[in-house]
Amino acid sequence: METELRAGVQPLEELLDEHRHVRRKVVALWAKYGPGGVAEHLRKAELARIVEYLRAMAASEERKTTEAALDAAAHSHKQYLDFIAEMTRERAEYFELNAQLQEVEWKVNRGQAMIRYSTVELQGAGA
Repeated sequence: METELRAGVQPLEELLDEHRHVRRKVVALWAKYGPGGVAEHLRKAELARIVEYLRAMAASEERKTTEAALDAAAHSHKQYLDFIAEMTRERAEYFELNAQLQEVEWKVNRGQAMIRYSTVELQGAGA
């Protein structure tokens, strides 16, 4: 830590704590929206649930409907639109948290470079 303070960089322990803190927030969103995430599966399941609800409503009213009409109605259903709005909000949070992780990694890399530079500078001054 002393070397870091002399070099004028944020101590690595602080940066690692910050990284862990942000990572804890992002893991659930990463599982949902990251590579191999389940967001698209959840969206399709919600859409299918709404289609089945609309199909049951039409059957209870003895009203004939087509799959295309059910699909169109499901895509414009308030519950589906709310679901998509929530997914959009979560995805934005996911990207923001990933950007925060990247910033911490940049700080670590910058600090390492500054320490290397100050070490070389000190060695050059002692020669």
